[in-house]
Amino acid sequence: MVNVYGGEHPPLTFFLFEDLPMVEFLIYLAVGLTIVYSLAHIGISTVCNAFKYH
Repeated sequence: MVNVYGGEHPPLTFFLFEDLPMVEFLIYLAVGLTIVYSLAHIGISTVCNAFKYH
C-alpha cells in the first residue's frame, strides 16, 4: 500500500479514504469542511444570540 502523502498518515483518515481516488477524496473533504464550518457558525451564532437576549 503506497502512502501518497509521504511520512506518517493518521490511521483514521487513512482507513476511511484509502480506497477513494484523489479527486473524490478532495470533494468529500471540501464538503465535510463546509458542513462542519456551517454547523459551527450556526452554533456560535445561536450561543451569541442566547447571551445577548438574556
